[in-house]
This record gives sequence, structure tokens and C-alpha cells, in this order.
Amino acid sequence: MINCKRYDELLKCNPEDIKSKIESHLFAESISFLDVDSFPDNNGLYFVFLGSAVLYIGKADKQSIKDRCKQYTNNSSGGTLRKKIECVCSCSSSDATSYISNSLTAKFIVIEETKKISTLEEVAIWAFQPKLNVIKPSTFTVTVQIPHSLGKQI
Repeated sequence: MINCKRYDELLKCNPEDIKSKIESHLFAESISFLDVDSFPDNNGLYFVFLGSAVLYIGKADKQSIKDRCKQYTNNSSGGTLRKKIECVCSCSSSDATSYISNSLTAKFIVIEETKKISTLEEVAIWAFQPKLNVIKPSTFTVTVQIPHSLGKQI
């Protein structure tokens, strides 16, 4: 599945089949974010775990997995995972960074063909349904205004 030439092959699979195929390509061991310098220097997907549950799936298509994940352990503006944790936990950036470093681990799939990474990320998110991927980046910048007329219906 990871190296398939035809994405229509994916349409014949159910989420459990996809999960199984993806899991067979993941690095065997989880690595703590405390050891982010040992993350791969390649492009691909990274799966963030809290214990044995996949919490978040991200892509590194424009930079290495290591460089992308380092953004979560510092105050970089590109720290989407960190921002999602700040939002969900109502905590500061430094608290979220500490939580990531001390509580989360990651596994990886190195993907050389960077054009495939975005599609495979979407397929992985569909199959695993990680809790933090459902929080869209627009949550951080858009304030929803509910018209008074709709307020009575809610």
C-alpha cells in the first residue's frame, strides 16, 4: 500500500486493512520526543503516540521528519501539534512543549517520493482516526460568529 502505484487499490480496502499495512511499514520502536535528534533525516510520515494510541499523524514533505518534529519541542511558528495541545489542554506553549517532550513518542515511515506523502497522510488519518488530527488549523485563527437568529435554534 505504501508503495502502490495506483491509489484506486486503496479504495478496495477497509480501515483495518490499511492500518495493518501501514503498521507493517512503521519503525519497530517508538522514540521519545526527548530524543528528537535521533528522528530520521528523511521525508515521510510520523505517527505520534500517547502510550499505545496514535494521537496525531503528520507529514514531513518539505523538510526532514527530524526538523519537522523539532518544531514541536521549541517555540517555532510551525508547531501545529504543539498548538493543538495548547488548544485542547488550555495550556501555555511551554507547558505543551514539556508535555510533548516528556509524554509522547513517535514512529515513522520514510517515503522517498515526496509527491505521495500528502495522499498517504490523508489515508493514514482516515484509517487511524487520531484524536488530534480532527482539530483543524483554522481553529486557531477563525472566530465563529453565530447570528442571533440561529442562536435560538442551537
